[in-house]
Amino acid sequence: LAALRTACQRLGIAPEAAEELVAAALADGAALATTFDIQASCLEPGEVLARANEALLRLTIESERENAALQAEREQLIHQASTDVLTGVANRRHFHKFLEEHFRLAARYGTPLSLFLVDLDRFKALNDTYGHLTGDEVLRAVAARMKSVLRDADLLARFGGEEFVVVLPSTPLEGAIQSAERVREAIAARPIEAAGQEIPVTASFGVSAYRADALMTPE
Repeated sequence: LAALRTACQRLGIAPEAAEELVAAALADGAALATTFDIQASCLEPGEVLARANEALLRLTIESERENAALQAEREQLIHQASTDVLTGVANRRHFHKFLEEHFRLAARYGTPLSLFLVDLDRFKALNDTYGHLTGDEVLRAVAARMKSVLRDADLLARFGGEEFVVVLPSTPLEGAIQSAERVREAIAARPIEAAGQEIPVTASFGVSAYRADALMTPE
C-alpha cells in the first residue's frame, strides 16, 4: 500500500482514483492477467494488488529516468547554444544577453558594472607564420589563462576572431582595470606552447564602466 501511495503521488493520481482502477481491473481478471502476464487461474486479490503496485512503481521509475534524461539533454543544448566551440568560453550571443541583463540591474539599483575588451596583438601575422591550426591552439590557451585569473562571477566571452570580452558585475572602473592588468600579465607571462613552438603573445585592452547616464546603453 505504501508503494501504491508513493506511485499515486508521483504520477499525480488520487488514491481514490487508483483504488477504482484496481477494483475495475479485479472485475476483469482475464484482461488483468494479459496486462501483467499472470495466469488467470493464479489470480488472487492480494497478489493482483501487489503486482499492480510493482507495475505502478516500475512506471514511476521509468518516468523519472526519462525526465532526468530530457533535463540533461536540455541543459546540454543550452550549454552548446551559449558556448564558443573553439575556446569553450561564452559565445558572443551569450555575452550580449549577459551584458544586457546586468546593465538593467545596474541602471535599476545603481550597482557598478564594468567590462574590458582584449585584442591579441599581431594575430594575423601569427596565423600567417604558424598556420591557422596553431592559431586556434593559441586562442584556446589564451582563453584558459584568462579564465584562471578571473572570478567565477565574471563572464569571459569570445567576441570574435582574436578578440575577447570580460564582463565584471558589481565592479567599478578601478577594479576592472586591476582585473585587466592581471589578465594582461597572465597572457604575457610566458610563451604559449603550440605545435612544438614557443610563441610569445601579448594583448591590448580597453576598459569601460557603467555610468548613470541616460545616453549610455550596453552598446
